[in-house]
Amino acid sequence: MFTNDPAVVFFVNVMEVTGLPREKLCITWEKLGEWLWPEPSLLDYIQVTYAGKVVTGMTGKLRYSLTECADRDSVKKLLENAVSRGIGTSRRNGFGRVEVRVR
Repeated sequence: MFTNDPAVVFFVNVMEVTGLPREKLCITWEKLGEWLWPEPSLLDYIQVTYAGKVVTGMTGKLRYSLTECADRDSVKKLLENAVSRGIGTSRRNGFGRVEVRVR
């Protein structure tokens, strides 16, 4: 499923930043949904060949607003991880590149 829900988009990054196993991350993902508000995004799908298989990935621009209740230090760590490591489970396939712009 392709979505701009921050808990889905940053799923892997949250695990990497917190070091917690999936079972203990529910509260963290709920908080993330309160901290990052999804704005209208442009999403499209493309297919690429990776390791001899055709895989479908999402491309486009995802936009979020930082809410007033956000833990800015935690969001900063999350975005630093996303910029350096990419997002999503398909980063090995060339998807998941991240650029952060602050307005």
